[in-house]
Amino acid sequence: EIRLEDFAYEQDKLTQEQKENFYNNIDHEKLNFLFELLEKARTTAYDLHAKIISKLYVNLLKNGSLNYHEKTLLSNIDILNDEDLFYFHQVLKENVKDINEAEIKKIKIIFPVKTYTEHYIFEKLVRVGLFIDSSDINGGRIGGENFVLSDKAFYIHNFTVEIYNLLDLIFGYKHSY
Repeated sequence: EIRLEDFAYEQDKLTQEQKENFYNNIDHEKLNFLFELLEKARTTAYDLHAKIISKLYVNLLKNGSLNYHEKTLLSNIDILNDEDLFYFHQVLKENVKDINEAEIKKIKIIFPVKTYTEHYIFEKLVRVGLFIDSSDINGGRIGGENFVLSDKAFYIHNFTVEIYNLLDLIFGYKHSY
């Protein structure tokens, strides 16, 4: 019920015309995305996932489709947990003065990696498309004797900013964006 309330809250931000336009022009692909969004929100163990998915739902209704990054996140959100998303937000908050003014794909940001957990978090964030890895790593294999934990470098892009701002809202740092 609470998860459906997230969807209803987000949907209330749309105009009646936007909602009608989506449902009047629904096709097989849109219907599949709609079912996938609702199913993932229903079955996830993480309320944070459900809140992000409800935002993707609104974007689907508003735009009539999901963009590449939204599709990638929807397909892979299951690999993230709350700790990954908190760390993503924290690293950006500590390293970027104003994310909305950041030079997209130009500033290199350092992701501190002192533990294997932090290494795995970085890898997952790259996999779901929230970071663009720009590390120059000379390390070896995970578990191999040549593997060295070291800070990673990454670039951000527009979707990074969108998800960061959404998390700012969810965590209560902002009231809207």
